[in-house]
Amino acid sequence: MGHAPRPKAFLGIKARPLARRRIQWRDNKTAWIERHMKRLALILAIFCGPAIYGQDRYAMFSGNTWPNQEAFNKFTQFCGYDAQPIDASISPKTSKMLSDIESIAIELQRVRESWNINRKVSILPINSQQMNAWTLNFSGEAIICLPKGLPNLLSDSHTELFALIAHEMGHAIDTECFNYGQRSVRGQSSCETRADAYALAGLIAAHFNPYALAGMFGRLEMYSGDTSTGMMARLNNVISGSNHPITPDRIKNAKNLLAYYSKTGRTAGCTRPVD
Repeated sequence: MGHAPRPKAFLGIKARPLARRRIQWRDNKTAWIERHMKRLALILAIFCGPAIYGQDRYAMFSGNTWPNQEAFNKFTQFCGYDAQPIDASISPKTSKMLSDIESIAIELQRVRESWNINRKVSILPINSQQMNAWTLNFSGEAIICLPKGLPNLLSDSHTELFALIAHEMGHAIDTECFNYGQRSVRGQSSCETRADAYALAGLIAAHFNPYALAGMFGRLEMYSGDTSTGMMARLNNVISGSNHPITPDRIKNAKNLLAYYSKTGRTAGCTRPVD
């Protein structure tokens, strides 16, 4: 048999052999699938939880090996567009701050186990001096985004840092407030109060001094200058759209929670009993 005739040009466009076009189409299709599967993996990770991202497992402060730089780079994006990953070469073995966070994560895991809560809560330190921490709830697990500015502020008090992270853990396990983003500002403020109650319950369950909760608030109060309890301070809190009670009120509420526990052996404002 002779060779197939070479395809002729049509309207000045040189035609390519059919077999070559099929190969190129197949290659383009494969690249298209891979590209969109990566996008789909990201969408699924955002809406269904970051436990599985592609083929990678995400674990932090759970007894596994310290995450590599790729893991930090990948999952820091969940904490916000301006969040920067920490340097993975700095680990709990070389950093007191990370060592404290790791030990607190283990202590809080024991607290959750004593409450029969199996929900995984991962702590993700991020490279930021922002004086705030926040929790992202996904299906089956939660991530606590922890800018290193807060651990630095509380670096000399393990129990106050514990209280801070325990507050965020409250958001991670309080099923009543899993609709936080859909709540009104007043409803979100109520969830913050409930998270404070979980923090106090966690301190007591871990056999730490519960006054550390008020101590943590006191440091934040000094840092932010939020010391007034007058009408103008409350009005400004409402006008600014803050979803947190003013700090003096949170300290007062912590005092009331502790008084309630002293009388009854239980914490108020959350559903967790304390032995």
